Amino acid sequence: MSHFRAWIKGNHGESSRLGTRASGVHLTAQSHAGDLTVTLYVDENGDDSYEIMSGAHYDGNALARQHIIASGKLGIAPDGRAMTPGNFRARTPGR
Repeated sequence: MSHFRAWIKGNHGESSRLGTRASGVHLTAQSHAGDLTVTLYVDENGDDSYEIMSGAHYDGNALARQHIIASGKLGIAPDGRAMTPGNFRARTPGR
């Protein structure tokens, strides 16, 4: 049974993929300058977690470097508080 769901939308419409607790889900968006990879997974404590990595390219091809820019548990803010409507503001991309 699926535990994670990923969406993508581009000039050919929208698509989605599912991931289980065992497989997680991995998404990569790429441009000529670099890429961004998001991984959702269940950690060793059974918590839904994430990792966001950024990579830079040179000559539009080879990966020059890649590093983690964020990681943590889903639903937990960086300051450790639970993310509820009362203590965070959702942001819609492009707005």
